[in-house]
Amino acid sequence: MRLLIVLLALTACKESAKLLEDTQKVTETQETMREVNAAFEMYRMRNKRLPKTVAAAFPGRTTPMDGWGNPFIYERPGPGTHK
Repeated sequence: MRLLIVLLALTACKESAKLLEDTQKVTETQETMREVNAAFEMYRMRNKRLPKTVAAAFPGRTTPMDGWGNPFIYERPGPGTHK
C-alpha cells in the first residue's frame, strides 16, 4: 500500500513539473509573439508592406521560435486584407 502511495506521489510530481514547464513555454511563446508583432509593425512602417517571412522582420538576428523550439508559421494576407 505504501508503495502505491509513493508511486502515485511520484507520478503527481512528474505531472506537476510537466504542467509547470508547459505553462512556462506558453508564457515564453506569448512574449515572443508580442516581439514578433512589434517587429512586423516596425517593418510595415518602414517598408509600407508586411514582410514575406518572419526572418525578414528580424534582419541580422536569429528568427524567433516558440517556447517548444518550433518556428512560427506565417502566411501573408492577400491584397486588401490588412489595414
